[in-house]
Amino acid sequence: MFELLIVLSVIFLIAMVRVRLVLEYDGDGFRGFVGIYPIKIRFPKSKKKKKTKTKNVKAKKEERDTNQKEKSYGSLKELTWMIKPALKTLGKLIRMIIIKQIKADIRLAGKDAASTAMLYGKACAGVSTVLPVLDSRVKIKKKQIFISPDFNSSETTICLYANMYLRVWKLVVIGVFLLYQLINKKRIMDEKKGIEKNG
Repeated sequence: MFELLIVLSVIFLIAMVRVRLVLEYDGDGFRGFVGIYPIKIRFPKSKKKKKTKTKNVKAKKEERDTNQKEKSYGSLKELTWMIKPALKTLGKLIRMIIIKQIKADIRLAGKDAASTAMLYGKACAGVSTVLPVLDSRVKIKKKQIFISPDFNSSETTICLYANMYLRVWKLVVIGVFLLYQLINKKRIMDEKKGIEKNG
């Protein structure tokens, strides 16, 4: 009996461990890491650069300052295309993920200057309506959303950073749900193939 209590206690402690997930999206695409402190698994795997001894401290500082000033933006349309299927599949289970911080810098662009200005006006007015709806569907502790017009581009772009976490037991639930969805979709596809062959 005592051994059983120890096993259950260990399982409970493991189930309550937080899994951290950090996502970034910009002109270089998606990147981030998932892990349980102190273990981190980065994706995609970055190639390790060989350090050169010729680079002095001043040169490193200048490079770091330049990287901080320059910000790369990725396509908002592409980002929406990538995350929409995942959000649709998860449905209400998305509430299990707690977003500690999310920062989005959006540059709105239209076909011309006039359409860009109109799009920016509508976006500013719509933010107050969209945010409460977002809060009702996803747990967000801190959010920073910046919107600005981009008159030099014809495509709306975004720079996104999201820091989130969930408990191990929630991760297991989501994993089982996604596996069920995958098996169910495969079964439906196999049935359709069978009908087409018989037909």
